[in-house]
Amino acid sequence: MKNLTRTAVLAGLLLIAVACSSSKPSASASSSTTTSAATPAGGQAGYDSTTTAAAGSDGDPAAYCAKLAAATDTRAALAAAIGTPNQAAAVADTQATNQDLVTSAPAAIHDDLVAVFHLSEMGVTALLSNSTADKMAALQAEQAAAKDPANVAAQADYKAWVQANCGDLSAKILGG
Repeated sequence: MKNLTRTAVLAGLLLIAVACSSSKPSASASSSTTTSAATPAGGQAGYDSTTTAAAGSDGDPAAYCAKLAAATDTRAALAAAIGTPNQAAAVADTQATNQDLVTSAPAAIHDDLVAVFHLSEMGVTALLSNSTADKMAALQAEQAAAKDPANVAAQADYKAWVQANCGDLSAKILGG
């Protein structure tokens, strides 16, 4: 059971990393000026969908890229904590980090991050599920949502923004 849990969550985290690093072209990698996100497939779970970016975050993409790169360490800590006594703390840290990334995101990628981190939250649901059947159902729901055209477009737009703005950090951000 422990190995199945670890496998399911790692598959979910990998799914997000692979989706973000796919080479599918972006429909619109430019900027979005809306202040609320479109609802991703399956609805949104837990993330503030309003743009509450800190002053200047749109003007300093390098600072935001550094936050994205640092967040890969939080996700790695979660992967390492699965099935250990540290799992709950690692889940809470990951959720807090994701929420911070969404609320401080530049307007150009805010809505895309809401969709991307909604997929992450679906992976957390799989991790926290009590039964093997529930874990597998949550993982299948996450995989189906990742294939939804709106989420595919959000992932492509996020990837394009990272590649255009994050330079040497792009590989860490998109691969981690």
